[in-house]
Formats: sequence, C-alpha cells, structure tokens
Amino acid sequence: MLGSLEGGVALITGAGGSLGSAAARRLAQDGARVAVADLRAEGRGALAEELDGLALSLQVESEDSWKAAVAAVRDWAGPMTILVNCAGIGDGCGLEDLSMSRWHELLAVNQTGVLLGMRFAAPEMRSAGEGSIINLSSIHGIVARSSGGSGASAIAYAATKGAVRLMTKAAAVDLAPDGIRVNSVHPGYVDAPMLGVEQSAARLAARDRTPLGRFARPEEIAGAISFLASRDASYMTGSELVIDGGYTAV
Repeated sequence: MLGSLEGGVALITGAGGSLGSAAARRLAQDGARVAVADLRAEGRGALAEELDGLALSLQVESEDSWKAAVAAVRDWAGPMTILVNCAGIGDGCGLEDLSMSRWHELLAVNQTGVLLGMRFAAPEMRSAGEGSIINLSSIHGIVARSSGGSGASAIAYAATKGAVRLMTKAAAVDLAPDGIRVNSVHPGYVDAPMLGVEQSAARLAARDRTPLGRFARPEEIAGAISFLASRDASYMTGSELVIDGGYTAV
C-alpha cells in the first residue's frame, strides 16, 4: 500500500489516541498529507511534527470547531479527501447504572461528532471530485455482549456505535452520486489504553472470548483504514469491515 494515497489530504479525529495515531502514521506512510486533530495538545503536537503534518484542536461535537478545522486543512493542503472519524469515548455501564449526563456525553462525542465530521467533509470532497470517509464503530455496534463477567451491556457505548454503523450506510447512499465513499470499521478488542493497562478480569475475559486468542494491535486496524481510504477500495461504500479476531463469529 506504500504510496497508494499520494495526493490525498486526510483529517483524523482522536489522533492522540492509540488507534488515531496508528491510523495517522499509516496514512502518512502511504502518501497522504495528514492533519491530526485532538483536544489533547500533547498528543497531537508531537505526532504532527513526526509526520510533517498539521496539528488541530477539534471538539468534535461543536459545529464551530469543525468549521475552523476544515478551513485550516484547506488553507494548509487543499480540500480534504480523506476523513477518519476516530474520536470516541467508552463506558461500561449497563441500563440501570447509566447516568443521563454520561449518556448525553457519549451521544455528543461518539455519534454527533461523526455526523458533523461527515457533514463538513462532504463539501470539501465534492470540490475535490473524490473522497473517502471512514467511521470507527466497534464490534459493539453489532453485538451487545460485554467483555466482563458482570453481564452489563455498555448500553450507551453500544447505542452510539450501532448508530455510527447505520449513519455510515445512510451517508454512503446520500454521497454516492458525488463519488464520495463512506465505510465503517468495527474493531474488536485492541491493546490500547481504553481497555486499561492492567490484566483485569474483564480484559482477560475479552481475550479468552476471541478465537484468535489475543487483542488486536492498533497497526492492524490502521491497515484496514488505509485500505478503505485508497483507490483499491474504489467500489466499496456503505460497507463495514469487522476486525475482531473472530469475536463476533461465535
């Protein structure tokens, strides 16, 4: 895939996290110019410097923040042709333990953030004559089974990631006439800080329920993102790539 994204201009949200930073590195390796967006200055600044990219502060649930970020990318490298909606937050609460404030927080970041990203990327891609949007969902946008032993469903997280799955398909239909492709990636359990650093019972249970018997490496998810961004995936839109070590197959 090296060089397959030459000429591409990418914006990656949540680029300070494990998946976002891996995706940024892979897209840059494959030839794209990469703008890395995150609320955490320490995450985005060093990464942008490493990749000769653009560092952006982006609050994904804010329309004004998106307007500013998209304009900054355009001024830096031209219209965006690749968007990776990677920003997200997790929560393990079940139905009766979930607070309304946490519910609205997850909706704002995980769902509204993706919606706004697609909305503001579409005119840029239309002007460029092509575009690829990759939305990070989850296996918990497909199944509600918890990784732990408590039986909690992580209902808010599952609801937002399920919404991302269907929003992707709806946007794919809306944007297909403009040559803009929209696909989703559904990672399984990734060896990333969101899961915690300790070998907790929940982590071990998730590993044991995965047929391949291990967590994914962030680079394995990044490879799929780069594929969807490339012209090798030119006939894929409204699709979902499930990268879970077989977790949803059993």
